[in-house]
Amino acid sequence: MKSFFKLVLVLLLFTIFSAIVDAANKPTIYHWDLRYLSSSSDPGYRNDLKHMAVCIQGLANRQAPRVYLSFTDDDIVWLNRLRESGGLCEGWSLVTVRNITQYINFFGKYVNGVVLYDADPNVGVRSTMLAATTAAGVENAIAVRKQTASGSIYNYLVNYTTGPQFPVLIDLTGKFTGSGTIWQTSTPSTGSAKCDAYIWAKEKYLDTGLCDSTTIMYNLDLWGWFYYRVDQFKTSLSNLDYGVYKKAFCFELSPWGDEYPNDDLNQPLGTDLNTFKTILNACN
Repeated sequence: MKSFFKLVLVLLLFTIFSAIVDAANKPTIYHWDLRYLSSSSDPGYRNDLKHMAVCIQGLANRQAPRVYLSFTDDDIVWLNRLRESGGLCEGWSLVTVRNITQYINFFGKYVNGVVLYDADPNVGVRSTMLAATTAAGVENAIAVRKQTASGSIYNYLVNYTTGPQFPVLIDLTGKFTGSGTIWQTSTPSTGSAKCDAYIWAKEKYLDTGLCDSTTIMYNLDLWGWFYYRVDQFKTSLSNLDYGVYKKAFCFELSPWGDEYPNDDLNQPLGTDLNTFKTILNACN
């Protein structure tokens, strides 16, 4: 009888130990609920905070699934489904991220610095947003709009003493004009400032093998943020974490060579398509 009780005790202790080990081996989900941004009156701030958040999400999740961002009510539904009994993340612990400072404190260690892009979607080179995102994936950085106004995400990340004071790794602002020679290359301009930014990114990251040439990401650029300023979810900004995670080449170009793209009406006809093909050929 004593042997029986010893066996039961051993099995019970083994079960408890196994449960503890199993729980310890499961990842922790860090959840930041950004749905509140939908009521923000400043679409630029919404863009900048979301872009910063997804860049860090892509970097942090390379090592293990860690960061979960919610932009809509559907995201909350899926988080609950993932964690329910039988779900992919059943038993995973959940930590709530409450603000940008806490987010940086958790995951700033994965960030080497920032890559800046043009601030004004009206007059800036809008494609620098996605060129900066491509660079961010390779450089382990955050792509951020160089908005110098007080309270901007750029100032918080780079300049404020209360922020992380990340170094500026690359500044793409004012670098592309659609004339002369493309910045940092010996390649003649395409005649389009928008396309020149993508050629720069191609030569720096695709041609050198620093990007994952099997993963390209077609996503709206800063013009999409400007055009859809009422409903920013249409910009697909929340998808860019995957581009950063995979070190993908990110771009937005028209595939039609017989019409001018609506975000670059003054380019030579067919420049978007030619640049599109140039990127695909580089991947190939």
